[in-house]
Amino acid sequence: MQPTSTVALAAFAFAALVLGALAIWRVRRRRRVAGGGKLSEQRFDRLTGLLTRTAFENLLSGALAKAEKTKREVCVVYVGLDGFKAVNDAHGH
Repeated sequence: MQPTSTVALAAFAFAALVLGALAIWRVRRRRRVAGGGKLSEQRFDRLTGLLTRTAFENLLSGALAKAEKTKREVCVVYVGLDGFKAVNDAHGH
């Protein structure tokens, strides 16, 4: 890999981490505003505090529809965690 490619990849990875952290912060802030009712519990995972898969898919679908309507682009960053299944199995789904 060329040095410039390595720097670009590192910059992209850093940007993805920052955007991911921002997204998590926004979701948690929205959760606090939403309160602890049944709807909130259904939308957020008890272990991680993050959106459930269904809630995420609904949010993504809405964002894609809005982007298509407004002719804007959407960026989705997917982060896979090695070994997370063991954590999930040990602490519940």
